[in-house]
Amino acid sequence: MDLGFPLIEDFENLREKNLDLINGWKKLIFSQFGINNEDSICFSRLLEYTFGIGEIKDFIKGKENLTLLDIGSSFTFFPFYLFIQFQEISKIFCLDNDSKVRSIFGSIKDLNKDGKGIYFIQGDACSIGIKEETFDIILNVSVLEHTKNPFLSVYESYRALRKGGLLIASFDVCFPGFTVGNSPALLLMDFIFGCFGQDYPYKEGIRFDFSKFISSQYVVKKHPQLLPWKDEYTFRSFSPYMLAFTKT
Repeated sequence: MDLGFPLIEDFENLREKNLDLINGWKKLIFSQFGINNEDSICFSRLLEYTFGIGEIKDFIKGKENLTLLDIGSSFTFFPFYLFIQFQEISKIFCLDNDSKVRSIFGSIKDLNKDGKGIYFIQGDACSIGIKEETFDIILNVSVLEHTKNPFLSVYESYRALRKGGLLIASFDVCFPGFTVGNSPALLLMDFIFGCFGQDYPYKEGIRFDFSKFISSQYVVKKHPQLLPWKDEYTFRSFSPYMLAFTKT
């Protein structure tokens, strides 16, 4: 999985190779908390989780005692999976502004012990209230398009990331109410590339055939069971964009 716009071919390969595996981990971890959830993860999460796992696996080589912040975490199996799979990560902080999510985390015993484990922070993605250069890895997965100010949220992620740290972000390139051609996501992509000192590759706009790229319009026809919020995405297109940068 490369950063950028995932192709339909990428998605279909992952669906065959990884979908059952990731759904199995989801079911196993949730069952430890007495949660019975048989729903499959959605198509975008399959892409985003696979991309994130690959980037983290490369980043952590030769490192230890890493801290990870999952912004807009909600309550999913993913941070638990990362903590189990990657011993190099000693602490994972899940940040969400939803009091219901706080209640779920608060109901789980033994999330952390001896300075290691999973912690919950109730906070706003646009004002996380954490000092500069605190985390080695920051996840910002399918959150930016739902924030009041996605640019401020990116800045907060950059500010809280240590030098040499890794940011993994993904978002819907078709923000609600927009198309690919006029989406604020284009400005956001430019802003993120600029924050990390990278050349923005789409200065002249996005000029390729989007029919090759995975979107909710494809999934609703071919794999509707993998489509979240079915009513909404039946009527508008949803296409994930994924990136990962190291702070210098």
